Amino acid sequence: MRLILLLVPLILMPLALCSCMQDRTEGLITTYDGKFVVGTAEAVTDDLTHRWAAQARDAAGPEWGAVVTIHGTPAYSLVQPDEFGWSQMQLDLVLSPPRGAPVEGNAAAAERAAAELKSVANYRIALGAVPQITTTVLKTGELPPGATVYTVVEGDTLATISAAFYGTTQFWRRIADANRGVAPGDLKAGIELVIPAKP
Repeated sequence: MRLILLLVPLILMPLALCSCMQDRTEGLITTYDGKFVVGTAEAVTDDLTHRWAAQARDAAGPEWGAVVTIHGTPAYSLVQPDEFGWSQMQLDLVLSPPRGAPVEGNAAAAERAAAELKSVANYRIALGAVPQITTTVLKTGELPPGATVYTVVEGDTLATISAAFYGTTQFWRRIADANRGVAPGDLKAGIELVIPAKP
């Protein structure tokens, strides 16, 4: 009987450890804007969408806007040890050309941005899988699908606007990504912001 009582904890302990590992986090991560956050799957996804939007903007060219949406939540240790990754990855890239940009240059800029996004996404996807990227290039003044326009009032911050539209302050950077040239820390009343669709 004592032997059975000793064996039961030894059998149950690995099972308990395995179940805990499924909900593991990546520890603390440094986000694109220099903040430290707990590396949950949601926080990693949010940070990557911001980083990748910035890289897509840089690849497209000066004054371009970009919003990236990653569909699905990553799992732990799919790609690299101690990191979150995706077994399959579907991405939406919405690009906004600069005002007055010639239409004929848009296709080349979109190809550069999509190639950059594919390059960085390859690191986070299972070996042999290919990221599926849908790229949309907006016309000047056109809103992304599902987006709305919001006029800033006194006292607004990107965090409070994010909370109002998305129910959480977490997506303030998504609003910043969609509004190139707007200083997040210095919002003026009367400015119109594009609010992308909820991820």
